[in-house]
Amino acid sequence: MLDVKRLRADFDAVKKALESRGEKLNEIDKFADLDVKRRSLLAESEQLKNKRNTVSEQIARLKKEKQKRR
Repeated sequence: MLDVKRLRADFDAVKKALESRGEKLNEIDKFADLDVKRRSLLAESEQLKNKRNTVSEQIARLKKEKQKRR
């Protein structure tokens, strides 16, 4: 298994090392595009989690305020 950090840091050297071993490299060229897409989706996911947490806090606060008014 290849280390993702190493691929990000030195993609060309890893690719050349794999070529010298005679490995098939059909899919490795897609790595950069897929890694960018993955990072983008992770960032989007984190933003959505943050929004969910904020809304949950607001709902809890509003419920407490409503109970205090009674």
